[in-house]
Amino acid sequence: VQALMRDCGLTEDDVRILLCYKMEAPFPLYRWLNALLTSNRRDAAAVAAVGPAFTLLFRALEKLPLQRKNAARAVVVHAIPALRRAFDGYRVRFEPGARLGFWGFSSFSTNDDVINNEQFIGGANDDAIVYSCGSLEGVDMEPFKPPGMESESELLPLAPAVFHVHAVTKVGAKLIITIEQESNYDDAY
Repeated sequence: VQALMRDCGLTEDDVRILLCYKMEAPFPLYRWLNALLTSNRRDAAAVAAVGPAFTLLFRALEKLPLQRKNAARAVVVHAIPALRRAFDGYRVRFEPGARLGFWGFSSFSTNDDVINNEQFIGGANDDAIVYSCGSLEGVDMEPFKPPGMESESELLPLAPAVFHVHAVTKVGAKLIITIEQESNYDDAY
């Protein structure tokens, strides 16, 4: 982290927000932040709550070097309404050629063992979505993992992350979507 501060111009506040983003306890900031970013709420209270944290995090991420690696993301559907709609309507939602946007900060991993962990992919009968990206540009979050946290080999694309769907396959309870990252130039502001 000291080298990144020196080489990338990270401030102590930048490092704090990056560390907070990775922490699970006492409360996972990434869940709260992404819940608001991916919701339709744009009222003054939501903007006031999420705006400062988003701005701090985004500005810190912008200072870090971007890397391009093969990466994937797996997420268990559970009872999350947006994920359930996407999973159940996958033929339309993930039709080859469709454009896909992640408006929150969406973690990908460069390590297949992480993606195959039940925490992310669930058990054999749990509905889950796997996004496979052959070349993902993002920021390496490993230097900011809290002490004692296992490596997730996390690559975090800058929000919003925009993708082009190449293929979709359903294998049992798993939906596998092959995607290609696109520029977010027209979507970022």
